[in-house]
Amino acid sequence: MIIDRQNRERRIAYGQLTKGQEIERHLTAKPVLKDPSEFKVMGKTQVHRDAREKVTGKAQFAGDIRVPGMLYAKALKPPAHGAKLKTVDTEPCKQVAGVQVVRDGDLVAVLHELPDMAEAALAKIKADFEPSPSDLSDKNIFDHMLKVSSTSRVVAEGGNLEYGRKLAKKKFETTYLNSYVSHAPIETHTALAKIEGDKATVWASTQTPFALQDQIARAIGLDTKNVRIIVPFVGGGFGGKTRHLQALDAARLAKAVGKPVQVMANREEEFYYDTFRPAAVVRINSGLDASGKIAFWDYDVACAGERGSQQFYAIPNHRTVSRDAAPGGPAAHPFATGPWRAPANNTNTFARESQIEMMAAAAGIDPVEFRLQHLTDPHLIAVSKLPQNDSVGHQRRVQASGATVWLSA
Repeated sequence: MIIDRQNRERRIAYGQLTKGQEIERHLTAKPVLKDPSEFKVMGKTQVHRDAREKVTGKAQFAGDIRVPGMLYAKALKPPAHGAKLKTVDTEPCKQVAGVQVVRDGDLVAVLHELPDMAEAALAKIKADFEPSPSDLSDKNIFDHMLKVSSTSRVVAEGGNLEYGRKLAKKKFETTYLNSYVSHAPIETHTALAKIEGDKATVWASTQTPFALQDQIARAIGLDTKNVRIIVPFVGGGFGGKTRHLQALDAARLAKAVGKPVQVMANREEEFYYDTFRPAAVVRINSGLDASGKIAFWDYDVACAGERGSQQFYAIPNHRTVSRDAAPGGPAAHPFATGPWRAPANNTNTFARESQIEMMAAAAGIDPVEFRLQHLTDPHLIAVSKLPQNDSVGHQRRVQASGATVWLSA
């Protein structure tokens, strides 16, 4: 959309302007490329502009921000995912001098001008929770994911799988299980919120400040333009700091008590209430022909996502399918999941390359040579031929369970 900043009601879509026409411009001259000898930044060692602040301890993270009159808050959390609060008795925590108690719908919190006193007050709350109705556990979660992943999409395909199966002299049917993983950042989720009149300022450890701005505006009833998000240094995100429970709690509490409020997750809360990398199931059927080449590749990933699932090897007969739970049906996961260090790619790469290693071992071919035999892209070939260097953490081969496995530091 093209929007008038002075009057956001005045807007028009690009489609309305183009009226269905294709608008193209073609270059008539070949651009002149700069010679590498002229590069001033690329290929040169640079000092990080924030390096001095970080190594001297002057760098300010969300938990380092202090404003006059601020309070520290600790929110009551359920003992298990999916548990619902039935009753709560906050009277015992009022024995802690100076404590304030806030009950705002599902949010129960204690606030104090000292963080350790807020922790002490929280420990005195007596609460009873309704257990989660879920019967999912580490014993049945993978079966559950396969059962509910009823929507599927063909990500890539080519050739004829049945023909490939007939060509195959050796077949491999493997299931890979990927577990839930926490982000475990050095800096736990933290935010400080200050509300003055119809304006709010929030210092938050977040990777998505604009999404947070919208969420806080809705949570405390302000116009988005009146919510300012300040992002100090983020002490580790990896996709985990795209969820903003601490910032939303801080904003709601600041509105309730009329003072700035800081909410900081402790290490236990960080591990338990963070969003996790989704667990997943990857099933691969593949086969080798008489010459040791890959004859077919049938790849099925459930509940991780399709990113990185498309194989890039020269396989004549192949299909890649991504599955997930149907909207409105049973959820694939019993708690919140989200992006985790190259979302989906880590799961799919692990499964794909493990299968390739297994096939190379069965073919009796060096795993690097096996890959090179199935690559046509010059860039991938060049990368595969790079010399190994353990000292800088590049890929290295180790022997495990009789097969060669690749580790990436």
